[in-house]
Amino acid sequence: MKLARHSFIVGLVALAAVLLLIGTVSAAGPTTKTHAAGSAVAAAITPVPNEGPTNLPAYTGAPAKAHPLPPANAPQSPFLAPNPFGNAHNDTWMSDTYDIAGPLGRNPIVWSSNLAAALKPTAKSMLFQCGTLAFDRYGRIITNCSNFVQTTALLVDPNSLEVLTHLDLPTAGNQAAGLGAAYMILDNLDRAWSPIGDQIIVVQQQGSPDNTTFSHTVYDLSSVVPAGDVINSLVPDFKGRMWFGVRHSAIVGVLDPATGAAKYLQLGKDEQIANSFAVDGTDTYVVSTKQF
Repeated sequence: MKLARHSFIVGLVALAAVLLLIGTVSAAGPTTKTHAAGSAVAAAITPVPNEGPTNLPAYTGAPAKAHPLPPANAPQSPFLAPNPFGNAHNDTWMSDTYDIAGPLGRNPIVWSSNLAAALKPTAKSMLFQCGTLAFDRYGRIITNCSNFVQTTALLVDPNSLEVLTHLDLPTAGNQAAGLGAAYMILDNLDRAWSPIGDQIIVVQQQGSPDNTTFSHTVYDLSSVVPAGDVINSLVPDFKGRMWFGVRHSAIVGVLDPATGAAKYLQLGKDEQIANSFAVDGTDTYVVSTKQF
């Protein structure tokens, strides 16, 4: 079923950068947790290797002085994790702003992990790119990471960077689908929603905070997404419906999670939707390569 043409804004935007999983902390450094069996978690973490020796200093500069800015006051979507922890652009406005304090550079420590616990044995390199880093109600990192042979949902300890659990999802298969998977969002129930190809994958947490596993649900939208095209972004509206954009066909759709039914509107046959979009309490704001 097609949507009536209303409540849309369309225009050109740039692709988001893929993030590397690296943390900085105060002088206390990362803490380590211990499995019930007693082995230190940190011992199992494999850092991202350095390219080689360097004569650059380990630290340059000095701690910054805080200059607080007024809050952006982006509205809190009732169906997203608390701002700014629910998606790549921080809130339902996609404002890319943070109404929280940031690090000031006081005795910084940098540590890393190649997330080897989640890498498939068939991966021919250690390349494992993670897009959105969301945080659940317990402060744990939830992310999707991809390479040429896998797309995987991960739950990561924010202090040790230990992979607490992971679940292999359908492989993205191409760059466009991989960029879509990177636009994972985390909802108000700590479920991670990811567009992969012509599907929306929802990853749910099961078990206790100390023993969490993943399961997933699939929404098949192949009846809406043309063959060879991909869903590239998701945003819930304030009624709990999930809006999505289809990259090459410039299709904007809305999914009813309760029934699996979807409605859609094609903006134009010679334009694309190359990035995410914004939602407020009443309208959806989409940008394409041709129009607002």
